[in-house]
Amino acid sequence: MSNDVNLSDLGGSSGAGYDAIAYQMILDAISPVSLEAGWTLANRREVFDEVLFNLQGLNITGKTAAQAFDNAADALAIAGNTAMRAYINNGGSPQLNAAYKNSSELWALRAKYGPVLSSITHDGSFALPNNPDVVRFNSNGTRMYLVSYNEITQYNLSTPFDALTAVLTTKKLSAASPVNYFNRSNYNIEVSSDDTKLFVIYINYLYCYTMSTPGEIDTATLTDTSPNIGFTPDSFFFSKDGMSVSFYRKDLSYIKRRLLSSPWDISSFAPADIFGLNSPGPSGWRDFFLSKSEMALYANSLSDNSIHRFLLPSPYSNFSSGIPDADAISFNYSSFETSARGMAMHPDGDKFYVCGYTNDAVQQFSVGSQDYSELLLAP
Repeated sequence: MSNDVNLSDLGGSSGAGYDAIAYQMILDAISPVSLEAGWTLANRREVFDEVLFNLQGLNITGKTAAQAFDNAADALAIAGNTAMRAYINNGGSPQLNAAYKNSSELWALRAKYGPVLSSITHDGSFALPNNPDVVRFNSNGTRMYLVSYNEITQYNLSTPFDALTAVLTTKKLSAASPVNYFNRSNYNIEVSSDDTKLFVIYINYLYCYTMSTPGEIDTATLTDTSPNIGFTPDSFFFSKDGMSVSFYRKDLSYIKRRLLSSPWDISSFAPADIFGLNSPGPSGWRDFFLSKSEMALYANSLSDNSIHRFLLPSPYSNFSSGIPDADAISFNYSSFETSARGMAMHPDGDKFYVCGYTNDAVQQFSVGSQDYSELLLAP
């Protein structure tokens, strides 16, 4: 090594050639083992942070960890070094882990694309009546709705979006009445963003119930019926602005999106947009959720008991092409539920909920600290 890299101006030690040796070892790392050796040497001199962020080969010079991680181009350059990324993700450097977990750039990506499904923990479970099919929440998370058999039952939550604090109420909507068009063969329901409308599927039609007291299901009355969908969907979901509704059936391998004339108004449909969607297996997808920015679509696969994420090239409301394949990273919940029926998602992507027949409960999961792979998975 002919030239030493003097890091003294950056707060690190210099001399004895250690700076240059560590610098070159990390820069030239071609495997996690060689990278770790470089870090070990740098750690001895307590200069690893300065060494990393003076990697001239990555055009990252004279920056602190926080500055580099909060710059999109720098963060992507670091992530592009597979061995370096693995070292950071695997906790090899507490200081670097702290820097990237506080990164404004990473948090911005998470807000845009939704969380990667790689750091999820089980909060606990909340017992439900036999064979729960679907859970949904109102907009502020103080109400939880359960579809079981031919009833929709309301629970009140003392802590928003924490299903473990749910308390059963006597409020329900029952299919016993001939005007209530839903049954368990169509499973999922949706609630408008202002909590005034509840939507259910029956055969080939979508039905809208208006709740005179927002969020209170016992005040719901049937107010609207959609045109014929053309098939009986397994699932449906709305765009965040309520200007479109999309339908899916597992044997068709596509999503059919219908634009609406005004938000949450299902009285008329524009011509359909058809988006191809690969099937995960014979059981297909069940329950879809859009991230807050609509740049990611999450789906529950009954074939492999997993939640998957699809990153979209543009927000779903403006989407006009086929849906890309799902991420390589998915969340498998089979340790907690093997006969899942329904999946729900916190509006910000902080929590996921799965209910099913194995344990007759809603399983609640929290998304942990962002993973550095979010940078690599971003388009």
